[in-house]
Amino acid sequence: MNIQNYFCSQQFANIVAKVTDEKCNSRTILDSVQKLLFASFNYTKMNNEYGEFNITGLDNFLNKLATHKYSSTELFDSNYDDCDNLLIQEYCHKHKIDEKDLANEDNLKAFKKHLAKHFGENQYMFHGTNSSFIESIKLHGINTNFIKKFSSDIEKIDNIFRSHNINRFPYKTLNSGNFAYFDTTPTNSYSYALRSPEWFSEFVGEEFYINRDYTGAKKNLQYEMESCKFTSEEKINVLNFFEKNWNDYAKQKPLIIVVMENSKYDLKELIADTYSILQDYDDAKDSINYLTTFAVDVNCYTENAIETSNSIYINMPTLEELIEKVRIAKHEEELSL
Repeated sequence: MNIQNYFCSQQFANIVAKVTDEKCNSRTILDSVQKLLFASFNYTKMNNEYGEFNITGLDNFLNKLATHKYSSTELFDSNYDDCDNLLIQEYCHKHKIDEKDLANEDNLKAFKKHLAKHFGENQYMFHGTNSSFIESIKLHGINTNFIKKFSSDIEKIDNIFRSHNINRFPYKTLNSGNFAYFDTTPTNSYSYALRSPEWFSEFVGEEFYINRDYTGAKKNLQYEMESCKFTSEEKINVLNFFEKNWNDYAKQKPLIIVVMENSKYDLKELIADTYSILQDYDDAKDSINYLTTFAVDVNCYTENAIETSNSIYINMPTLEELIEKVRIAKHEEELSL
């Protein structure tokens, strides 16, 4: 198995099941996946050489994290301290030292050098999108000039709703700009991927779209059109538009693009700078916490296209697919008791 398909696997769903409460609804599942993605890429930075993804090691790490002494409802609390603690434990085990030995000046220095090298070398940008855009992105990069935005058919539907004083495309102004959006951590990328394209998510209704609830989305549109006295022709146009775009987008997988940026930097200088910053921290926990939380939940944009030739395309499950796999895992766990 490779990183491109790992998060769609039953293996990963089994881990999600361990950290998700019994409600097992879309919001709790989404929250769990976001946190596991955060842990996954911090593990990758800490342990792998640049561009390599050790799936066996990652799976073992996430399983340890999921079966930590903390209960599932407490997992990842306190600014993801559980993840940082386990990363330190893994480092100590690999280098055959006790955790308390990191208080030793030489051991702490070696630990900081390891952090500076691995976090310095592994520079990622994350972009959540719909897999229907993958060929365009491979060819043109993350470039809004080549992604369908507000074409004439969308304008036509927008005008119909506006004639009834309904703003069905609230993100129209935002999406009409030529900005490429990205994150410096993967935490929110899955959520963005589930909602992509955002204009269609807003048109359908976000909860219906991220859950791929075709029946609910269609009924909601029909109810609104009936309540607002749309003409028969308007109803037909809107529903045809809905059907076409549902097939184009909702039936495609969410996708996370990991853009590896090491070629943009002088790595020796970056590693040296990172190590220098770590001298401000007196122990291992504060040192790693600085690096794992330094840019958490930062989303950015650029007016330039993001070049993607050195990228990894990670397939993600829909929430519907993942919830089903999580329920299977929980059921099998119950049978084994």
